[in-house]
Amino acid sequence: MLNKIRFDNILKSKSSAGLEVILLPDGSYQLHLIILKKQQSTLVIEKQIAQLTSFSEVQQHIDLKAPLILIINGKGIVHRKLHRNENDTTATLLGKLLPNANIEEFALQETALLSDEVFVSVIRISVLNELIQELINHKITNLSACFLGPFVLTNLLPLLESNVLDNGYFYTANFRLQIQQEQIVMVEASTTAPMEQYRIGNDLLSVELTIAFAGALSYFMGIHNDVANANLLDQLKEDFQQKQKFEFRGWALLISTFSILIINYLVFNNYWTNNKEMNAQLELTQVASQRYDKLKSDYDQKRLFLEQNGMLENSRTSYYADRLAKELPATVQFTGLNIHPLKKKNPNEEDKGYFFETKLIQISGNCKRNTELNEWMKKMKKENWVQDLTLLNYRQDNKDENGIFLIEIKLK
Repeated sequence: MLNKIRFDNILKSKSSAGLEVILLPDGSYQLHLIILKKQQSTLVIEKQIAQLTSFSEVQQHIDLKAPLILIINGKGIVHRKLHRNENDTTATLLGKLLPNANIEEFALQETALLSDEVFVSVIRISVLNELIQELINHKITNLSACFLGPFVLTNLLPLLESNVLDNGYFYTANFRLQIQQEQIVMVEASTTAPMEQYRIGNDLLSVELTIAFAGALSYFMGIHNDVANANLLDQLKEDFQQKQKFEFRGWALLISTFSILIINYLVFNNYWTNNKEMNAQLELTQVASQRYDKLKSDYDQKRLFLEQNGMLENSRTSYYADRLAKELPATVQFTGLNIHPLKKKNPNEEDKGYFFETKLIQISGNCKRNTELNEWMKKMKKENWVQDLTLLNYRQDNKDENGIFLIEIKLK
């Protein structure tokens, strides 16, 4: 119901209670209670109870944390339409209504009309304080506003269907109200209503509960012109407002703290996940680095071996052999040609490593005449690839036998 209400400035509470207290001549109360709840942008009647007789019953049905709007009617309340001047104060208005009345003994409520007239409603402070004390005694301290009379119905009139007015009059269980331009212009006591229920939205509302409903509705529509000049009432309303603010701030702080914790957790979880991934990548990188270092060491060792043995250079062994044999006389014969001979790294140790002497050629052979050998050696020394040529050994036992020689050639 009431889905056409806009909630641009709606208060934080999702529900409100309207309680009409009718002061009876014997000092007892008649209580009408209605509870409204906001569901998204729609108001629904959550609970409606008429003709309660005690505040204990009220306490059982309301949420003591939700705002309560109190409307007082019945014995001891006076309503009168007065002309209001710009300079009028609460005291002067009271004087127009009750001449010589003490402002400290009365609480007032002003309801403005379309002209410069107002309805002034008054109640004795002692009566109001007694009622407020009853609420406090029953731990009903969630008071948000207090109204006198049926004027809170102004919030309800725009929402009623057009056929509810009887010749310009609107009826409640105890009042007949004359309505003009959606304003109350006259109030009369009446106990006879032409209708028992009013349709509001999709719901039917008992005539007895219209004022309580309008009170609960005022919380969402905006509270204006409630009772003034009542210290105990003002203190109770202020305490409830401060309690709401405190609870709101407490929830806000709790939500903020929880949000910060969630954000911290998400950030931590993100960094922790990234850290795990980076550690895994680091381990893989370290393993790859270690493998790289080992491969590089193996490569360097093999490259050094190849360099030391001349295997990285273009092979010239056939070239050397060809050049040596080209100028060789027929009387000279090679019995051994060792190009890049294999040698031990350390001659004093056994099988501790070998290498190829890449810049060396060893030649053994025999010849009939040493003069021809000398001539060949001279020619070889002139080769551009020969650095030095040395006859290490030459032996000839007699002139009839060939001489045996050993030559060593150092290469450039």
